[in-house]
Amino acid sequence: MALAVLLPISLFAESGNIDRGDLYASSEVTISVNGQTQEGNGTKKHLISNSYYNEDNPTELPALDASRLFSILYIYIGVPEGDYKAVVLQTDALLTTEAKLNLTTNELVPITKTTTQVFTLKDVHIPSRQIPLVLYIPILPCDLSGHQLSVKVYDAEGNVYTVSGDLNGRKYEAGVTYHYFKGYVSLSATADCTGLPLVMVNTANGDDIKSKDTWMEGSTLTIINSDGEAINTIGKVKGRGNNTWALPKKPYAIKFSKKQTPFGFPANKDWILLADYYDRTLLRTAFMSAISRAAGIEWTINYQHVNLFLNGKYNGVYVLTDKVEKSSNRIDIEDDGFIIEEDVYYQQEKLYFTSSLDNNFTFKYPDDDEDIFKNDDNYNFIRNYINQMESALTKLTDNPDDTSYQDFIDVTSFAKFHVACAAFVLLDLNRYYVLPSRSSKLKMMPMWDSEWSLGLRHKSWGKTYPMLNDTSWDRFFYFKYLMKSPAFVAAVKAEWAKFKTKKQQIIDEINTVRDNISTAQIDNFNMWCDDAQRKKISFSFDTWEEEVDNILQFFDERIDWLDEHYASMK
Repeated sequence: MALAVLLPISLFAESGNIDRGDLYASSEVTISVNGQTQEGNGTKKHLISNSYYNEDNPTELPALDASRLFSILYIYIGVPEGDYKAVVLQTDALLTTEAKLNLTTNELVPITKTTTQVFTLKDVHIPSRQIPLVLYIPILPCDLSGHQLSVKVYDAEGNVYTVSGDLNGRKYEAGVTYHYFKGYVSLSATADCTGLPLVMVNTANGDDIKSKDTWMEGSTLTIINSDGEAINTIGKVKGRGNNTWALPKKPYAIKFSKKQTPFGFPANKDWILLADYYDRTLLRTAFMSAISRAAGIEWTINYQHVNLFLNGKYNGVYVLTDKVEKSSNRIDIEDDGFIIEEDVYYQQEKLYFTSSLDNNFTFKYPDDDEDIFKNDDNYNFIRNYINQMESALTKLTDNPDDTSYQDFIDVTSFAKFHVACAAFVLLDLNRYYVLPSRSSKLKMMPMWDSEWSLGLRHKSWGKTYPMLNDTSWDRFFYFKYLMKSPAFVAAVKAEWAKFKTKKQQIIDEINTVRDNISTAQIDNFNMWCDDAQRKKISFSFDTWEEEVDNILQFFDERIDWLDEHYASMK
């Protein structure tokens, strides 16, 4: 049960003589301190702002004097010259970031408690180290006796500074200003990482994330954009991936308690943090996304490189991206549709089926926890559909002109997927298929798992780099049948003719992302430089710049080779 705090002083502005008993009997207001903004260095006007109150409050509510409602942390911080966008308070206990205020009794009941609180800054420029960053940070009353508060500041260049030394916590009471770091440059700050937006994941008890099967409930999830806009709320986190979960730099899944729109992406609760451990460019996910959009694949994942902090510690550069799932903002299918994955790791999943050609499929939709079970109607329908499709495809072996396969697959979707994956030389063995409804045809999407691409492969596979003339996608999966069909080859050629004109557009996008992560990658590879792991991949260069130059050159030459390859097809 939430602990109620009875505030001992009047909260209403003195200019208003209001009979609260008559006007506001049993009325409540939701108060939030997340994402409050200080405009200008050392200014205080945000302390009496009405922006602390939710938009659904009645417009006739009187102004509340926020300086009487909150504790105020008055902080000097010595920081380098620059423009500053956000401050993050972090504690090993819990801060109240949202509460209900009873307007009759002054009783404050916490709604949301998090380990962090984000305070955004606007028009805050520090001209030199002689001028401190001066903050007035409002926090809701709480008892942090025996705990610590730490401070991180985030500037316009994406630098994250952790202030050396901690603030000793105490019981914070409403209407009191607490002075910390009083004086000029009383504590120094050093940069942890630089150049990118910030994602912070703090588990409820500061415990490590050890499982990809069990969610860690009550985690605080914080995202700060480059412009200082912030998401800071409760959610949950767990590990993810198959073999990637066993690597030193691990990928994660995060889930917000309600839909969020990080970086302007469509609103959803579930998001993925890709580690891209083997990708020494950190650019293959971006490359895959750019290629997918250029090919016109129906749904392409969004992506954003970020600096990730886990329980206050820097963990490297990650890629925040979408989860593959049924959603109006992601894979938009009917309730009777299916999202299935041809899955090398099928035996690790709760439910799968094996097709007539010995392909193994797992389920992304319907949910294998509650909406589909072995041998029920959904299970039998999709298994039978795939078996019928495979039977039609095998007819092409003896009769290339047979078109019965077209009753089952969306030819254009498969052709686009072939072109995109051939251009990317995507060698991951898992892939997704989507049946939008029971009355639709099967589609291939989205592209996923980008690490083994553009010539990169694991040495254990027994093949070597380079692979400019790789023809795997003419033989992979269902394409070993489809590429026998003159009708399908014609569809591939038509999609290729459109795709190849976008080569420079793709290269330009990757060069932009390259510039964006060029500084941040240094900290990442200082942390995750494992020579033993490097020896397991088909090639590696001495510098990040050489790695990036290599994949750009590879892609450029690959497109030219594919153009001749497709032209030679009949």
